Amino acid sequence: MRNLETELIQSHQALFGDYFMEEEEANNFILEKLNYSQSLVPRRMLNTAQRLITLSDEIDIIRPGRRDLSIFFLITCIESLYGFIPAVKLKKQEIAIHFFENYFNQDDKKIIQESITISGINDEVYYKEEISMSEFALLMTAIRNNVAHEGVYWTFHFNEEDYDGRTLNLVKSKLKKDEGYNQITYEVGLTYRQFRNACIRACISLINDQFQKIKDSSL
Repeated sequence: MRNLETELIQSHQALFGDYFMEEEEANNFILEKLNYSQSLVPRRMLNTAQRLITLSDEIDIIRPGRRDLSIFFLITCIESLYGFIPAVKLKKQEIAIHFFENYFNQDDKKIIQESITISGINDEVYYKEEISMSEFALLMTAIRNNVAHEGVYWTFHFNEEDYDGRTLNLVKSKLKKDEGYNQITYEVGLTYRQFRNACIRACISLINDQFQKIKDSSL
């Protein structure tokens, strides 16, 4: 059991360690969740995030370049984390919007918003220089749904790391959560690594936020 726990801690360190300034800070983040005795929720949230983010990374081995599948597991990770918050009752697209708007830091929000332009809806010209976080959340949710419900996992492409331009994507998505789907043209300057890193930082923020609330409620 001790060896299994050690391996678990090491797997968390390998994933989350780079997102903290100091090794001690990363270890505190991990160990306080794993060792909290008043509730298993923090431990389960941490393990869930690690498992699903790792699955999203392993897609690159199984289906190199198929970012739709990686997006699917990252959005599934977010939905699963919200499942541990009993007070929050949101639909799946609302979960993504809430997460992106409330847990992404300002620097990551700015990178995403400035890296994606909307240039068309169906056959009409529609230009929006910067995407909003809610619009980005709806785009990611649409990709997740295409994978889950349609088996389509080859439609979306982030920018390559060494490409300075923008990658054109035509996705059946929506700009408002209560409207119908349209064929929307996105010009994407965002890389997958930027998106992944932003998601992990936001997951850390969400887990810390919920851990603090659990501790406060036990006082």
